[in-house]
Amino acid sequence: LSLIARHWPAQGSRHDAANALAGGLFNAGGDPNEIPGLVRRVAAIGGDDGTDADAHEKTAKGTVEKAQRDEKATGWPTLAKLIGDAVVDRAMDWLSVPRGCGVVRKNGNQPTHAQLLVDLAQREGVQLFHHAGEAYGAFPVNGHAETYKLPSRAARLWLNHAFFNLARRIPGIQAVQDATHTLTAMALHDGQAEPVGVRVMGTDSVIWLDLCDDTWRAVRIDAEGWRIVDEPPVRFIRYRGMQPLPAPERGGSIEELRPFVNATDDDDFTLIVAWLVGAMRPCGPYAVLGLNGEQGSAKSFTSRTLRALVDPNVAALRSEPRNPHDLFIAANNAWVLAFDNISSLSAWLSDALGRLSTGGGFGTREFYTDDSERLFDGQRPILLNGITDYVGRPDLLERSIMLTLPSMPEDKRRAEADLLREFEAACPRILGALLDAVSAAIRNLPGVQLSQLPRMADFAKWIVAAEPGLGWTPGRFVRAYDCNRQGATETAIEQSTIGPALLAVMESRDQWIGTATELLRELEAVSCVSETEQRQRGWPKRANALSSHLRRLAPDLRRVGIVVVFPQRRAESRNIVLEKSRNRSSLSSQPSLGGLTDNRAAIADDDGETGTVTGSSPATPHAGTENASDDANDDDDDDLPPPSGGGLFGSDDASPTACFHN
Repeated sequence: LSLIARHWPAQGSRHDAANALAGGLFNAGGDPNEIPGLVRRVAAIGGDDGTDADAHEKTAKGTVEKAQRDEKATGWPTLAKLIGDAVVDRAMDWLSVPRGCGVVRKNGNQPTHAQLLVDLAQREGVQLFHHAGEAYGAFPVNGHAETYKLPSRAARLWLNHAFFNLARRIPGIQAVQDATHTLTAMALHDGQAEPVGVRVMGTDSVIWLDLCDDTWRAVRIDAEGWRIVDEPPVRFIRYRGMQPLPAPERGGSIEELRPFVNATDDDDFTLIVAWLVGAMRPCGPYAVLGLNGEQGSAKSFTSRTLRALVDPNVAALRSEPRNPHDLFIAANNAWVLAFDNISSLSAWLSDALGRLSTGGGFGTREFYTDDSERLFDGQRPILLNGITDYVGRPDLLERSIMLTLPSMPEDKRRAEADLLREFEAACPRILGALLDAVSAAIRNLPGVQLSQLPRMADFAKWIVAAEPGLGWTPGRFVRAYDCNRQGATETAIEQSTIGPALLAVMESRDQWIGTATELLRELEAVSCVSETEQRQRGWPKRANALSSHLRRLAPDLRRVGIVVVFPQRRAESRNIVLEKSRNRSSLSSQPSLGGLTDNRAAIADDDGETGTVTGSSPATPHAGTENASDDANDDDDDDLPPPSGGGLFGSDDASPTACFHN
């Protein structure tokens, strides 16, 4: 203010200067009770005698009162005309006043609240950018940057808060809306394109995991290990319901997870861990993990535990979506999709989950528009649970790891609160062990070779690459995965409308040749299903419908030794050939890791020297343990069993899962 006093105008203009200074200070957030006194002191220093200074103080008080009534008043632009732009610009810099913060009125030539809000965002260092046709901004909050979508509620609240802190006034609702739309346009047209992720993003060489804590830290994972970064260079966005991960700790073992999941045996535990490691990869394909079992088999608790290690959420488990729009919202707003207590999957949902797990876009109409469509093109880890065999369509089964959880004896239950307390204590070490495995996967992936690639080849190679970081012996995963895939094949054929009848047709012969119509008659002849049940189960009524069923089931039939050959479209013969084959699909041959058999890998340091980076400590295998918790709608899950033997869920050994082999 002393700068303004030194350039106080000559007599005749001082009344206007006092008005303008009072209006400018008010709109810059000055205290209305102090502004008249400040104007008087400036006038006195500028050469006014006591009487004139008192008059200017009274003038300033009247200007403030007008501004408080939202009446038109002058401000910084008028003062700049009286004492010069350079002086006012310098004074505004010292006072941290946004450019154009003069009279905030809709009429006249003065800037509006919306213009001031946009200017304020720029002065505060908001970075605008876009990704996949959507606008975003990185807004400074308490020393760190937070990514908000534009327009969004979070962006509007930031603008309200920043404006009030500066001007001690509340901007109009319309002004905030206009400002956010302007920032959206600036981000789309003037901002750079930058990738935006939810929870996990990166490449196969560097992966970032958002901890979702208050300071917006993230974990960087690469071939050399992992570390927490205070200011990550990537853009994570957070949606309502996302919860923080604990800060990971080193020195843990993945075996510490065993007491908290109700795995039948070592194979099932291996596949559960494989799903977790796969969910840490920024791009798929991802295996769908499906848990089933009777009431009280800890399906829900196991599901919540697994999600808590990757993508904790307030609504950890949800009911299945009712329509594609609900599924779109779920996939857009979270990394892991976890659906609880499923009875059966409709055809559209089964197909949609298959696309989400391995990649494929889908869209839904945007609300309140006629022709706009919201699109989602990405992949997500998926977790399902239910009592029955709810996955029946072969294409989703091929993408799934289906596990049956053992029942929990009543005398071995424990209170869930005790288990949660113990899990929270162990979670940082378990998460650290998972990050060790992901680092090993990054390091070893280029050298992984499988003798035979399954449908989920990229997923399988990723887990094989992670085995040394988990302390597993080579081949442990592929043996468990192959056994599980064979079980899925059996389930797909049994649950198929025509599967059991096809097996009956081929039971006593090596080859069958005929048209689809002839095959349909023969299937109806050997089928044990009544005509009424056939109608209820969707039994094909025409030859073209049978061909559709047969094409879906062909991969599973081939794995059990029945090859289906369809006629060419332009061929004279319309015969379908069913033929037995001795070749069976299997991954059980030993995978290659390029000679790497432990959890150490040589890493070249920046100075050219070679060092070693150690992953997680080798795990000590032990017998499978039982687990428990409450499942949604299960009445007998209020308590869980006390510890017995080696695990929180008891130490009774369960028989291994049988593989389906012919």
